[in-house]
Amino acid sequence: MSDTLWHQSTLNGGGFIEGILQDPHHHNIMYARADVAGVFKSNDRGRSWWACNNGITDYHQHDIRSIALSPHQPNILFRGSGSVRGSDFFGTIHKSIDGGESWVPVCSAVDFFGNGETRQYGEVIQVDPHDPQGVIAGGFSAGIWISHDEGEHWHYTGLKNERITCAYFHPLLKDTLYVGTIGSYDRDPRIIAEQYDFVRPNPARLYRSSDRGLTWEVLHEGMDFAEIAFDPVHPDTLHAACLFDSVRKSTDGGRTWQNFAPGLSKYEIGTVTIDPQNSNCLYTAAATFPNSDPAVPPIGLFRSSDSGE
Repeated sequence: MSDTLWHQSTLNGGGFIEGILQDPHHHNIMYARADVAGVFKSNDRGRSWWACNNGITDYHQHDIRSIALSPHQPNILFRGSGSVRGSDFFGTIHKSIDGGESWVPVCSAVDFFGNGETRQYGEVIQVDPHDPQGVIAGGFSAGIWISHDEGEHWHYTGLKNERITCAYFHPLLKDTLYVGTIGSYDRDPRIIAEQYDFVRPNPARLYRSSDRGLTWEVLHEGMDFAEIAFDPVHPDTLHAACLFDSVRKSTDGGRTWQNFAPGLSKYEIGTVTIDPQNSNCLYTAAATFPNSDPAVPPIGLFRSSDSGE
């Protein structure tokens, strides 16, 4: 890939940029979430950015773990922020109705670790693609919370104490939710202490609910799920970024997974996405820091043209 296809875009601050959203109706508009400086917005496809934090009052509300845009009304957004201090887990969900220009708090029951070690993985807030009133949020320890009135009120619906890394409404199956968790840090108690974390009750899992969160089933266990991409045509086909277990593919709704790219296991795979215009085209990115192996690039961008196989 030629270097001339890329140019650097400066945000003039922000710490690490951990997630980017593009408005599906206005492609020039993009949003970026940062781990210490809140939310940024661009109106020119990412060439220039400005901070969008009006209404933010507390320091931890700049530590953004997730941002979500309504596919029904693109001026409506949600952001989840929070931190951990002295084993105290806390967070806030804010809502914007003016494209991120101003924000109001709507929930303080869900905790997030916007500046923690899981900040770079999948989004944990999403608006229901089937229902503009539905919003899901996954906490760092508070479990899954759902709103049925466009984020104004929230209720708990399970999975407390799980280390949730991604939470989704299925794009094709109404009332079906997927939640991915990781358990890697439980392997070393020293890392748990360093991250202000605690030993979680369950190993890494993939959960599914077919009744909008009333009940949950374990689809798969023992693999870290950082992010999931759903095939826009085939409802049972899923792709998952599984940290050091590569990018996996499932054709039975997430119960069994195949690894067609074992060579990617030497990277930390934290993201996977599907081209919305071509479901056979997937992208994943990997980062290795620090990197002592000259054969492994510090950042790798990979593409599959055959649906992950």
